[in-house]
Amino acid sequence: MAAEKSLHRKIQLVLEQAQSSTATKLADLAGEILNKKFPNFQTLQYNEAKDTFLWRPSARVIRRVVNLCYQLGLLDDGGRLTNHGRQAVRKTQFDSVLSEQVRRILAKNSISIGTLNEAIEASLRKNPPVLPTSKNLWATLSPSVKAGEFSRFLTLLSHCGAAESSQAKVYLRIETK
Repeated sequence: MAAEKSLHRKIQLVLEQAQSSTATKLADLAGEILNKKFPNFQTLQYNEAKDTFLWRPSARVIRRVVNLCYQLGLLDDGGRLTNHGRQAVRKTQFDSVLSEQVRRILAKNSISIGTLNEAIEASLRKNPPVLPTSKNLWATLSPSVKAGEFSRFLTLLSHCGAAESSQAKVYLRIETK
């Protein structure tokens, strides 16, 4: 299971909240989640009055996860679950739905899993070998998605069990399905 503060878990929480939400906009859903003060969305923030850092819920982190759920087709623009989102709420289906949606986004951005696996293999066969990190794979493939998004997608695939990686985020293989 992914760590409690992982993106994987944050997506689960957003979908669970969307299931019972009365939101009519993505921003409303983000506000509802912020008000619940989940520890998963906390970041260390500086408190000027006390001249110290405190753990607090981050509206920015919540907005980013809500927008990612929208980008993945799990939420509609009203903050409600889509068909894929409703399937993903079922814990037994979450990983497969999430990995399918990530694959869809990669394909939409002209990144085939086969090409990704070829780039991984080519990196490992170089002399000297180059570790196939998301940064190196992004530089090799030059996809249209930003490096940070590409890294998040590979991390999500790994958390869903659809990619093999080490703790240092060295990708060894992406499942073709």
